[in-house]
Amino acid sequence: MSERGIRRQSHKSVRQLEQAVYDWMAGYNDDPKPFTWVKTADQILGRIRRFCERALQEARGSIANFSDRTLGLLMNTEMSTMQG
Repeated sequence: MSERGIRRQSHKSVRQLEQAVYDWMAGYNDDPKPFTWVKTADQILGRIRRFCERALQEARGSIANFSDRTLGLLMNTEMSTMQG
């Protein structure tokens, strides 16, 4: 059985799924293959850095937009109370 086979099989219960996974692991462990990295550590860390920078930029933008909206709402509220 393959990992793909486990995903595509229909399991009638959690126990049945667990048993299929355990059976697959037992077979896999009989002839294990080492994990082979296809990217260098620098490439992986660079990608993580770029992700973090984008996430931080989006968070800062969301905060700025929130602040602008909040300020606008406050200004509108103050103006309507002054007029009324």
